[in-house]
Amino acid sequence: MTTEFESVPAPRRPTSLERVVGSAIAPESPLPVYAGLVLALVGFGLIVYAWSRVAGTLALPVQIPYLLSGGLSGIGLVMLGGVILNIAVKRRTAAERRQQFDTLAALLDRLAADGGDDG
Repeated sequence: MTTEFESVPAPRRPTSLERVVGSAIAPESPLPVYAGLVLALVGFGLIVYAWSRVAGTLALPVQIPYLLSGGLSGIGLVMLGGVILNIAVKRRTAAERRQQFDTLAALLDRLAADGGDDG
C-alpha cells in the first residue's frame, strides 16, 4: 500500500548550466543589455565597412553585393540589437515596478493590521 507522499518525486536540483542560463535571462541581468549593444555596434561596423567598400568603386554592379551583404545585414543587426535592448529595459523596469508594488502591498497590509491608528 502506497501513500500519496510516496508517489511524488523529489524535487530535482538545477544543473550548473540551468543556473547560469537562468541568471543570464533574469530581468535584473545586464547580459541582454550588453548583447543588444554588441549587436548594434557590429551592425554599425558592417554598415561602415560596406560604405567604405562601395565608396571606393565606381561600377554599380560591383557596389550592389556590398550594399546587400554589408548594408542590409548591418541594418538588420542594428534593429535586432535595438529590439533586444528595448525588451531588456522593459523587463527590468517591470521587475522593479513589481517589487515596488509588493512593498506597497506589504505596507498597506501592515497598516490595515494596525487598524490605521496613529498612536
